[in-house]
Amino acid sequence: MGKKEEHSFTNKGFSDKRDLVISALLGDYACINYVSFHEDKSTDVMETFRLSEGLKNSIPEWEEETNFHNKLEMIRERVVPEEKEEFYARTRREIIVEQLSKEPAYYIETKLVLDGEIEYIQMKFSGDWSEDGNLKGFVVGIRRLDETRRKELELHEAVEKIIDIQTEELRQKNLELNKTNEKIVALLGDIVEGRDPDSGQHINRIKRYTYALAMQVMKDYPEYRLTESRINIITYVSPLHDIGKIAIPDSILLKPGKLAKDECAVMKTHSEKGCEILQIMAGTWSADYMNTAMEICKYHHEKWDGKGYPTGISGDQIPISAQIVSVADCFDALTSKRVYKDAVDAKTAIRMILDGECGEFSDKMKNCLVKCRYALTMAMAASTEFSVIQEKSLSEADTRRKMFKNMSILLVDDDNISREINRNVLETEGAIVMEACNGYEAADITERTDWFDMIIMDMVMPGMSGVETIKKIREMPQVAETEIPIVALSAQVTDEVVEEVKAAGGLDCLRKPLLISDLYEAFVSSLKDKTIQIEKKLEDTIRLANTDALTKVKNITAYTDKVAELANEIAEDNNSEFGIILCDINDLKKENDTYGHDIGDAYIVNCCKVICTVFAHSPVFRIGGDEFAVVLQGDDYIHRDNLITQMENMVSKLSGISSSELGKASFASGMAIYDPEKDMAVSDVIRRADAAMYEKKKSMKDGK
Repeated sequence: MGKKEEHSFTNKGFSDKRDLVISALLGDYACINYVSFHEDKSTDVMETFRLSEGLKNSIPEWEEETNFHNKLEMIRERVVPEEKEEFYARTRREIIVEQLSKEPAYYIETKLVLDGEIEYIQMKFSGDWSEDGNLKGFVVGIRRLDETRRKELELHEAVEKIIDIQTEELRQKNLELNKTNEKIVALLGDIVEGRDPDSGQHINRIKRYTYALAMQVMKDYPEYRLTESRINIITYVSPLHDIGKIAIPDSILLKPGKLAKDECAVMKTHSEKGCEILQIMAGTWSADYMNTAMEICKYHHEKWDGKGYPTGISGDQIPISAQIVSVADCFDALTSKRVYKDAVDAKTAIRMILDGECGEFSDKMKNCLVKCRYALTMAMAASTEFSVIQEKSLSEADTRRKMFKNMSILLVDDDNISREINRNVLETEGAIVMEACNGYEAADITERTDWFDMIIMDMVMPGMSGVETIKKIREMPQVAETEIPIVALSAQVTDEVVEEVKAAGGLDCLRKPLLISDLYEAFVSSLKDKTIQIEKKLEDTIRLANTDALTKVKNITAYTDKVAELANEIAEDNNSEFGIILCDINDLKKENDTYGHDIGDAYIVNCCKVICTVFAHSPVFRIGGDEFAVVLQGDDYIHRDNLITQMENMVSKLSGISSSELGKASFASGMAIYDPEKDMAVSDVIRRADAAMYEKKKSMKDGK
């Protein structure tokens, strides 16, 4: 079996189909071998039908070798270094088998060093199939490429190298510039978030909504000349639309109710004040970022009919960036809960915008809003319960069909036919698909474009496998932040394969061919898991956002929410029972001026400890620099008179201590209990507690 002969079609056992394949190769290929599939791979090269003198001279040991793997090693040793890895990946036995199961022939072209010269060769693999569809073996032909094809490849390679160098240089410059731009945006966004407790999640949602709307505008209305790069800039700077709010007084910005007319006028100035703030940044970031941020900041409250502010411009005088963010802002305002209003669902919010309840928008923007309604609902799911993703009126099949509407997906597969089939499946569901032919290209695209909703990855690819690609993508900071779901595809799916994918950072591994129902279930599962994680993070964030940094008790934001909760209780039940205690620290300014703010802070903490010790079953709030509030509930409400006396006795004792460092604490307190007969609102209780507190403070000053 190890003896090789020149080709003769009289040999027994050769299939007619294989003979035809060999006949077709004889005209062009200098070396032709038949490789069989049997248990003894040491002699799997059964026949050599042609062997050129050139190959004999270049690789003299070729002729006697009967193992196909060893023959490939002889070639691999001569492959030029920069192509060795890819050649090795493409010539693995399992890859050849996989490719032949998809296509009649599988081609590989590479460069070899033969007799000191670089030569381009082509290998062609053709399958030998049995009657019952099993692969018995394959025919492999090897030839040197002709001069024309060689020059084409050399020219193509030279041009590619130049383009790669230029692209990498440009990419690095853009990467550095974009990082600077994004740091500036993040910094300014943090400033807004620090002033307005509601803005943290608002900022994240606005980015998601802006991107979804902008992608739809780019797709449907090319006259606006939006590009992917332009959309990324609009999306990144969209959180700065309300940067001017940092110049609005707290009494207006944080007011837990409807603004008066004069307060509204002050609030409206935030558009132009924002531009003044951004102008300070001129020269520190790119013109594209600056100009787009200025457009959005100034014009995001303008309306299509000219009835907006601050300038009253109309129609397409309003920059498209501002039009997009304006719709995103309205959608978020409607679907978010505030102290003074409840949230509505996505469907109701869209109807309200279409009906003009938020001012007039262009028909084009309304069309885009309707078309990407499900993408907006999915964006909401990143910060709310999973149930908002599904409209209850839809059947499961309807929901599945709409899940992928306008979803941005990167599809990675080296096989053209497989990639085309999967792309058609996804586009039929309304997804927006970008393609990559291998792992290197996928990693490069992801690094440059970090706005994919999902990546679908073939497991077996030349050069860099699916698992290796997933690992590389997961190492990118922008992917780690967005947690893009990555789904792998494989012809053979086992528990071990699934675990390998998940260990690399993938969501799941699905069996080929891609079924949209399988992808739906995997994605839904990821959203459920992500929602649980986000809910936990949200709880932690809310807890931190509602906590006073110095004393670790609840802050003014939490107090505002508690007052609103009490107001709702009063509205629903006149028999509500609660009390409010207000406390004001004595001589804090004097303590700060005399001993410094560090000692003053210790004084504040001491006073807080007294309040918390006495009222151990009620929430305590720091509502100002030297003010605290307690909302009495449970046992504390029942025993309130004894507790207030106990606290006053402690204060009387601790106020005589000489130093805050030794535990000095002194403050006046006043208590009021809700009386449905005379209190129309929570503010009436607060007012009486405040009056009692100042009466106590006066008596303490008088020495009574």
